[in-house]
Amino acid sequence: MSDVKVVRMLSGEDILCTVKDTSSNDNQLTIDDAVVVVPTQNQSVQFVPYSPFTTKDPIHINKDMVVFIGTPDPSLAGQHKKMFGGIITPESQIIT
Repeated sequence: MSDVKVVRMLSGEDILCTVKDTSSNDNQLTIDDAVVVVPTQNQSVQFVPYSPFTTKDPIHINKDMVVFIGTPDPSLAGQHKKMFGGIITPESQIIT
């Protein structure tokens, strides 16, 4: 199963997506459900489709274009799961 990740591109875009296994091609990264995280003026973020002119996932990206891959803030990951129909699970908290 793939987790939601933030992929920072060499172009400066932060892509919120699920990263798939790349064993089939060592030079490419395969991503699904990709959106670009765009900061707004009122200190929030907006999501824009990463590649709105492609027909369907997955998208293959050259690894040379990736700066880093990181774990997103839980609220961003939750928004991504909400948008793409994943099962939403609450953060674990101890109820007393």
